[in-house]
Amino acid sequence: GDIGNAIPDLLATIATRQVFTSLGLPPAAGGGGASRARRFNQDAVLEIAAGMLSAFYARPLTLDYLGTLDSGMTFSPHALLLCDDLAGMLRELWKGIRVDDERLALDVTRSVGPKGNYLGQPHTVKYCRQNLWDSRYFGAHFPLSGAPRVPDRELIDRIDDDVREILATHRPEPLPAPLRKEIREIHARFEGA
Repeated sequence: GDIGNAIPDLLATIATRQVFTSLGLPPAAGGGGASRARRFNQDAVLEIAAGMLSAFYARPLTLDYLGTLDSGMTFSPHALLLCDDLAGMLRELWKGIRVDDERLALDVTRSVGPKGNYLGQPHTVKYCRQNLWDSRYFGAHFPLSGAPRVPDRELIDRIDDDVREILATHRPEPLPAPLRKEIREIHARFEGA
């Protein structure tokens, strides 16, 4: 992947959103969550993360390429897990921050002052844990954050552990019988066509 070449694409996606919005049109699909890298590596992680963050600004109707590598030629379960984690960040960012008299707390600011300690204030305790992103791979799960019992392993290795666990244990729920029957009927109409 070459993030330098991806920047024009990211800017074009954001510009397209702005044009569509100004014309009163629904947003277009987006390409965040993909990489031009041929395999899931540091280059792919950077490009995927940048693309997902651009989705914050572009707010595309869909993200059609989540988990794809090599310009869409390859699918990566590793890249998809990273996209899923970053989608949690997007969901939290899209909520925004409520700004009102209660959250501005000018009375608290006046009483504590510029050199005071806000951490011990009931207002801080009440609101400090809003707008949190509970990342599976970053934050408290980031090995260098000093979190106890978190092994010092590379991001790609941590994601690989999850991919292996999912592939070994996940069993999809079966489709309801009427839906399976309908799918078989559709398949039979086109079989041999």
